[in-house]
Amino acid sequence: MWETVSLGDRHLDVRLPKDLMLMANGKVPFDRYAQYLLDASVGLTLMVSPHPSYPPLEMAKFGVRAITNTFANKNLSDRTQNIVSVTDATPVTLAEALIEACDAYDAGTALPDSKPTFLGTSDEFPFSKDLAERLNSMTE
Repeated sequence: MWETVSLGDRHLDVRLPKDLMLMANGKVPFDRYAQYLLDASVGLTLMVSPHPSYPPLEMAKFGVRAITNTFANKNLSDRTQNIVSVTDATPVTLAEALIEACDAYDAGTALPDSKPTFLGTSDEFPFSKDLAERLNSMTE
């Protein structure tokens, strides 16, 4: 069963089709954010400026299939297979990308990230695997 949450700016909860509710949890402490990333399967995070957009990169590094949009010359799907960038961020296009990502997860085709998230050739964050393992062990 899918649960849907929204993190970041506070807003009202949103009723979705099929008796789902998008729970607006607002801003959360870093450790809770990390736990959400560990528990998540699919994420939606849109870019509205050309600055580095960390949420899709963070999601991808945690193995989450992240749906985002291209912005100007920035296409984050070039950096990792766990990011799907749509060029036309309309509600229909985003919904189709979300459905495809959820179907892929349900079918067991969502894969751990195997490409470096950043453009360098070395692992810029060698501690990330250890951090994920430690957070996972805290919830067991």
